[in-house]
Amino acid sequence: MKKRWKIFWITCAVLGILGIAFCMTGLAMGVTLRDIEKVSINVGGDDWEDDDWDEDDWDDPEDPDDAEDLQKAAVTESESATESIHYYDPAKELELKVKRAKIEIQEYDGDKICVDQNKLNEDLTVSSSIKDEKLLISVKGDSEDNEGTLLIKLPKDTAFESLELDLYGGILQVTKIQASDLDLSASAGLIQLSDFQADNMDIECGAGEIRISGRVTQDADIECGVGTVSATLLGKETDYDYNLSCGIGDIKVANDSYSGIGREMELNNGQGKSIQVDCGVGSVNLQFADSL
Repeated sequence: MKKRWKIFWITCAVLGILGIAFCMTGLAMGVTLRDIEKVSINVGGDDWEDDDWDEDDWDDPEDPDDAEDLQKAAVTESESATESIHYYDPAKELELKVKRAKIEIQEYDGDKICVDQNKLNEDLTVSSSIKDEKLLISVKGDSEDNEGTLLIKLPKDTAFESLELDLYGGILQVTKIQASDLDLSASAGLIQLSDFQADNMDIECGAGEIRISGRVTQDADIECGVGTVSATLLGKETDYDYNLSCGIGDIKVANDSYSGIGREMELNNGQGKSIQVDCGVGSVNLQFADSL
């Protein structure tokens, strides 16, 4: 990890401690959570709405030019949570962004990708679109009650060229999935991924939690801020080379622990496959198993 990032995460830790101290002072003075809610300001609340996808990812059906593009590209798009189930032809790429909800991705016997909103809270909005064999799905909105569940069903043995899963809150559970390039990001919330297979894996964990088990055949890159990453990979510890960098957090590889301010470590097992870990103030735990 570059020195400036280490300084950044150390600063975050110090500010976090100060924040806890201020909160305790406020509670001692009689401030309640309801008081905070009444005067809260949604800092950056709209940023996510404007940054869901790249500019060219979504077309506007209200714009005549975009409407023509949509028709030519045979794009199917839904913006209403009351339209319960949508089917899409198999895609080479899948990109999912979730602001707040519970999402389940699993296999089924059908031959199309199914996006089922039947059990999702109506206060949440699902947008889905497929174009150039890339399926984009986003879940937005706020719900004070139970968010419900969005179910995404994939045909058996579906293998994506690219799979990108971004979680900003809530829970994302994925069972049995394949991708050449797998990208996981948890700014907040929990990602659980089991029985996966990927050639290359990229993980970014902000303040969330990521738990995964599966197989990586080539390289993995893990960046952890203040969250937690737990990974169980098929194979042995010696199947990979390692480049480890730790701020003030903790990195564990099998039975060995690497922690301490600004600690860096390279482990060369001569395998040609590498795992790179950058840990700020959180924790990364890598374990290995002969079977999963």
